[in-house]
Amino acid sequence: MIRESLPPPRAPNVRKKCAASADDHFGDVKDLRLLREGAIAVFVWTVNEEAAMRSLIEQEVSGIFTDFAQRLRSVLDSRRDS
Repeated sequence: MIRESLPPPRAPNVRKKCAASADDHFGDVKDLRLLREGAIAVFVWTVNEEAAMRSLIEQEVSGIFTDFAQRLRSVLDSRRDS
């Protein structure tokens, strides 16, 4: 499990959780921010493409589930190195 590299939820006390698949679309980054500001953790599952991983990390989702953990690790490591 790759947990430590994702940013923690900004809200001090996460009251609710929201799960979404990689095929779901949030209207825009503002929608995701509103969820986070409302103390709702957002977890996205089956994200297997690097571009989608990068985008979701930039949008500060709470967690990503993938079939390719090493690919996610590589994306996270490349962000840390830059």
